[in-house]
Amino acid sequence: MPARESAERRAVLRLEIPEAEWPARIQAGDERAFEAMFRAYYDELYRYVLVVLGSRESAEDVVQGVFARIWRDRATWELRGPLRYYLFVAARCGAISELRREAVRRRAAPGLGVEAASRLDAPSIDAEFEAEEMRRRSAHSDLDPSSRGGFRFPKHRSELEVDGLDAMR
Repeated sequence: MPARESAERRAVLRLEIPEAEWPARIQAGDERAFEAMFRAYYDELYRYVLVVLGSRESAEDVVQGVFARIWRDRATWELRGPLRYYLFVAARCGAISELRREAVRRRAAPGLGVEAASRLDAPSIDAEFEAEEMRRRSAHSDLDPSSRGGFRFPKHRSELEVDGLDAMR
């Protein structure tokens, strides 16, 4: 049973290295602390981003990108506030960036000679934004209530700026 084995492995890693120590140990280059954080949060972040994006491949890319950036920038990684909050905000930012990239690809496809649906058949950017907004709100409601506070939902796509982690101070 791989799921059970994975849950047991996560539990062992958490016992070996307390979660409160993970950030400092990761900054120092501790691969076991990074592995413990990855195993503890990957599945939950993946499910959250999957709801937002609706694509397994894109969700995997976004979540793996979050962890890859943490490891790559570990020496200068600065965590303000709870680790869980940081990871979900980073995943949300990654998902929003992916939505923006996809919208640009769809708009650019006709001019690049790429086969795409005609503009008349394709939904407008505002309609796409509304559909994504509904998915984000659904994912938000699935979060633990203590984790919801850091997320602000824009009313229009022009408000897609993500509040910084300084809000946790």
